Amino acid sequence: MNDWAVRISQVRISHFMNVAGGEVRFPCILNGNISNPFRKADVLGIYGQNGSGKTAFIYCLDILKRCLSGESLSKDIGQHIQCGEKEASLDFSLVVRKDDRLANLYYSILLRRSEEDSAGIGEEKLSIKTADGRRHDIFRCVLGNGLFPRKWSSRIAGMPENPVSKISLFAEQEVAFSQHRSFIFSKRLYELITGYKEGLDEQDINDIDFWSVLLLYGFSGLDVIGTRDMGLINLRAFQPIHKMEDRSYGTIPLSVAEPSLVPVAIFNEVGEWVDKVNVVLTCLIPGMNLKLNNLGKELDIRGNTVIRTELVSLRNGTEIPIRYESEGIKKILSFLQLYIRAYNNPFMTLVVDELDAGIFEYLLGEMLSIFQESGKGQIIFTAHNLRPMEVLPKESIICTTTDPGDRYVRLTNVKPNNNMRDCYYRAIFLGGEKKELYQETDRNMLGFALRRAGHYGKD
Repeated sequence: MNDWAVRISQVRISHFMNVAGGEVRFPCILNGNISNPFRKADVLGIYGQNGSGKTAFIYCLDILKRCLSGESLSKDIGQHIQCGEKEASLDFSLVVRKDDRLANLYYSILLRRSEEDSAGIGEEKLSIKTADGRRHDIFRCVLGNGLFPRKWSSRIAGMPENPVSKISLFAEQEVAFSQHRSFIFSKRLYELITGYKEGLDEQDINDIDFWSVLLLYGFSGLDVIGTRDMGLINLRAFQPIHKMEDRSYGTIPLSVAEPSLVPVAIFNEVGEWVDKVNVVLTCLIPGMNLKLNNLGKELDIRGNTVIRTELVSLRNGTEIPIRYESEGIKKILSFLQLYIRAYNNPFMTLVVDELDAGIFEYLLGEMLSIFQESGKGQIIFTAHNLRPMEVLPKESIICTTTDPGDRYVRLTNVKPNNNMRDCYYRAIFLGGEKKELYQETDRNMLGFALRRAGHYGKD
């Protein structure tokens, strides 16, 4: 595939976690950007009090990543459907560029709870609107009803020397749904659709091209780093090493609790990662470099030659194992290579939950402002530190509300010369927005509750 790029442009959420309803439109389709959404970087930050829907939004993007890349959703996905509801819906709008063609694609997922209280993908749909303004479905899958439009099932069943019948295709769909993964973006469906292209009309070929772009985007263009990932890093379980070559990538989970045993080829790839990261790391944290120590070769249990490896930081000639570095350092290392990649490539989207955790606020502002000014990709983050509000345009900031039915809004009446951080605080303390942004803490009640809890059981 030649030139391609993808932007997430809009997300709608219904009955998912603590979001009864919410919609976010991204900066890339605001203020006239819709005609050329790839002309500059796209940055979106989500702010709000604890438990107001920030992580729910990130988790929705993680589901999108898993579906596009053919991965299974977590087995406890049913626990994320709101209590009392049988279904949750996630709707994603994406602007896709393939060579010199531009189209809007819409991917919808319906998570459905069964009678046994388990849940999975009950329905999914992929549709497209091309430059002429027409919109139609590319694929639609309904659990128990097969694949739509029916022309695809008939075409697959009628392929020369193809043993896949409509019944076996239906069975493939059932297997995908039972494994909590997408059928539309499954490897098997892709092989069947693209394996025999004779007789396709121009619209079908165009649809397949854009569908293929989303498959590639899910595999190598969209990365989500959640709080669960950082938990494993902070527990000294592993340090993710992102290897990047052209437009494919993989992640090497390098152990930091103790030296790792890695194959020779992987040792060389990790060394390349260290060299690339050091170019930027020394600018972010003056005087610091990473170093990959080779502690010698040995044989693993299968008789293969491996290298005992340890990742360390180097400052003024002193080596410190990465496991003893601060959470902020490990946080930066967890996404730095992906940040570099998103900065340089319009097809890359980086999503980070609690981006500010452990990072000095001024450095955080500098990293986001330079990405906004001269980057090419898309970065989506949640944070509690308000410094980014002072360096990003108002279109790049979304605030959560106290209304579960309308969770995401942008601040209104923010003038170009206003400090958005001050505007946000003013909206919290004095109101003035259409939706309440913060459920105020009663200081007197909090003090009474603390005293009561301190004496609990003593009377």
